[in-house]
Amino acid sequence: AVSVYRQAEKARDAGDLRGAAQAFQRIGALVPDAAIRSKADYDTTAALIALQDWPAAERALESFRARYPADALAADVAKKLAYAYEQDGKPGNAADAYARIARRGDQTPALRRDAAWQAAQLYDRAQSATAAMRAYELCIDDMFGQPLDRDLQARRRRADQVRDSGQDDSASRRWLESVAVVDAQSGS
Repeated sequence: AVSVYRQAEKARDAGDLRGAAQAFQRIGALVPDAAIRSKADYDTTAALIALQDWPAAERALESFRARYPADALAADVAKKLAYAYEQDGKPGNAADAYARIARRGDQTPALRRDAAWQAAQLYDRAQSATAAMRAYELCIDDMFGQPLDRDLQARRRRADQVRDSGQDDSASRRWLESVAVVDAQSGS
């Protein structure tokens, strides 16, 4: 496993990212329980992302996430998976990945807010109304008014969603009123 890993590193250092990814992947096939397998699997994902081979990167990242859920690199893998889905034109999958990041307690509040916002925006783009509503509500609940512009946009978007879903006007009006209240409380 170590010998193959060194070959993969040499290929990567020489600029042969495809060869490096293949060599890193071989470690799992040759020695499934090798101590360096998780590092090799992670390096596989990095090479595939650098190649912008989004489908292969997604498969490798999903495999890493399933195989090593408690690994120290799991949080980074989640971010890379969200990015790969986004680059591959899969807004719904990317939104799901960002939503998982937003719910991770081991992430900073700022990162969780950004991930929740990204998830909401991508659910909108994927035309997944129910998931978008939940994501915007997560933004509102977790932002605590910061940043203010996103909080207001999320509240306004929820008002629009309620209106567009055909619910009674009072629910939409309550969301619009919350926009006015938050804006008034924010000062100048």
